[in-house]
Amino acid sequence: MFATIRRHQKWLWAGIIAVIIPSFVIFFTPDATLGRGGSASFGTINGRAISQREFATAYYETLIHYRLFKGAWPESRDSEDTDRDARNRVAILDLLKREKIFVNDEAAAKWIATTFTHQGAFRQETYLGFLREAREKGVSEHTLETFAAHQVGIQQLLAVYGSNGKLVTPREADSLFRREHEEYEAQVVLFSASNYLAGVTVDPQGVGQFFTNRLSYYMIPERVQVKYIRFDLASHQAEADKEIAKQTNLSQTIDAIYTQQGTNYYTDTNGVVLSEGKAKAKIKEQIHQHFLYQLASKEASAFAAELFKETNSAAIDKLAGAKYKVEITEPFNKNDGPRNLKVYNKFTLAAFRLSEEDLFAEPLDGEDGVYVIAFLRKLPAEYPALDAVKAKVTEDYRRYQAIQAARVAGISFQQQLTNNAAGAKTVAAAFAESKVKPVTLPKFSLSSREVDNLDPRLDLNMLKEIVSALPVGQASRFFDTRDGGFVVHLRAKLPVDAAKIKQELPEFVRTFAQSRQYDAFNDWLGTEIGRSGMQAPAKERGNKAN
Repeated sequence: MFATIRRHQKWLWAGIIAVIIPSFVIFFTPDATLGRGGSASFGTINGRAISQREFATAYYETLIHYRLFKGAWPESRDSEDTDRDARNRVAILDLLKREKIFVNDEAAAKWIATTFTHQGAFRQETYLGFLREAREKGVSEHTLETFAAHQVGIQQLLAVYGSNGKLVTPREADSLFRREHEEYEAQVVLFSASNYLAGVTVDPQGVGQFFTNRLSYYMIPERVQVKYIRFDLASHQAEADKEIAKQTNLSQTIDAIYTQQGTNYYTDTNGVVLSEGKAKAKIKEQIHQHFLYQLASKEASAFAAELFKETNSAAIDKLAGAKYKVEITEPFNKNDGPRNLKVYNKFTLAAFRLSEEDLFAEPLDGEDGVYVIAFLRKLPAEYPALDAVKAKVTEDYRRYQAIQAARVAGISFQQQLTNNAAGAKTVAAAFAESKVKPVTLPKFSLSSREVDNLDPRLDLNMLKEIVSALPVGQASRFFDTRDGGFVVHLRAKLPVDAAKIKQELPEFVRTFAQSRQYDAFNDWLGTEIGRSGMQAPAKERGNKAN
């Protein structure tokens, strides 16, 4: 029991303090939260040991970098990449010290303001939302401020050590611009599985062999079942209304939030900006929702505090009594989560962390309430019998055979084109005579990010790579796709319009020079990291070697 409480004591104390001090802020201390002992080895750099604080700073800044620049916090499966990137950041921060680059608070604050600015306005709600996410990862606002200062410092390094890369000759830029923007006229012959499905004969023996060869694909993954109590938001409506009624300065608060967020911040489901009245009504609704969660969380926390004293998952039923309804989820896996529950991914993650030794999870927010969960059982991964999944396996088998037939037809067609070329027949004529009707592609260039009306079976980046290497008038080899494959015929390359060159070349030169600057900086940075002699702890190097 003591071990269970100790594992959750940070949450328990946070719940108690949150009731007493609503504006409570948790500050991050790397030494306390990294999860390594003080005597642990963190590797070496420039012949000296990397301290725990030094590695912790780099590690948590790496988490921030993932979230801000990759759009998501790293997951457990990314641990190896995260550790590598954290070590690289140790080297970068060491370079900032070596170059004596120190950034003041004003510059760091400006970087943060710029990062969370959209359409010319600082988005406080977005910023606060990020901080809420960050605290769940053990990252505080203070850590973000330090990260911002270091990012400004890295920009200064970039300006110095990437400067050589900015040198771009007018002739080089003009040539590259023309190549990037000349348009391609092309045709494609698609060989799609859907055209060959009718010709597939289902062979029972073949279906059985298909299932055996792909048994891992049909494996039922590990699943978990938990008991749960939902502390409904709806049950606290009256209390929330009373709390709002106590807010004597509610109107001023709403006005301040509206002004701070900007008049274009609040939109409807179609992205249309709301009027001032509707926007303020939405803000009031959000405040009301905040009170609902606060009240439901308080109730759930009080229940969970008693639950964590217990050593048996059945205790949730005993404590619930007649007051709360205890329900049981269907078995669910990590990817899909529980069906019919309005919960977030952290519910699933928390459920899979539970075990016979760690029976209960901290209260978890859902769309309709706050959940307290208790471990029930884990179901190991298993392989189903063919009869249990025969319909799906048969359909997969039919599609697989159709894809193979489409690819055989495509390769045969491409060989026919090669033979026709040897007989002096043009590719255009061979395309015109083919039994498979060619499709004229919309015009596109290497600079195209998207193309209207492009067949969804085709990948634009793949097409650009293929046609850029083709001589005009020639056809490509057959290329596989998930659906079958295709052959491309390049009919023409259209030169760039002179007016377009005049209008867009200056901006192209600027962005191209910036790209070259980053390349030069990254080359320098890679060399410097190599020179630092960065070494992971001996234990980690041994694991990788094995």
